[in-house]
Amino acid sequence: LTGVGLDPFGSAWTSSVRDLLLKHCQAMSEECLVPIGRMSNLVSLHILTTISDDIDVFERESLLHLNTLSALESLSLFYVLDEPEDLQVLIGLTALESLNLAFDDAMDIDEIEYLCAILLQTFASLRTLRIFSEDGSMEREGFRYKGLEVEYATFTFWDF
Repeated sequence: LTGVGLDPFGSAWTSSVRDLLLKHCQAMSEECLVPIGRMSNLVSLHILTTISDDIDVFERESLLHLNTLSALESLSLFYVLDEPEDLQVLIGLTALESLNLAFDDAMDIDEIEYLCAILLQTFASLRTLRIFSEDGSMEREGFRYKGLEVEYATFTFWDF
């Protein structure tokens, strides 16, 4: 899925899109973030891929296109980030309350707390972080980190 594949979203009705789910988009590229960034009334954006999908990770520069989504309350990014620090560029997501993430590698508790610290510095309105894995490696008890509810879950692609 490239920017060309999302050209219909560049039309006049772009401002009416409130919820967008991109699931299992093969060969997705960061170009798709440009037209998504024009969806000014987007409240939820979910980019759900699996560890085996043929996608490129989104570079920090391309993530900047999402900063126009100031009404966004819920965001899912599964296997499209290289490092947790990449989220720091999303300072324009001022209404974000719920964030769902999946990374290639399992995270230990120190890495999760580091991620939480980054998120709380970046997203003042964030209330819930959900960390997903396909292999059960992230199954553990949730906890609170300075007001942020952290949950873990295993998923199969068909869950969404």
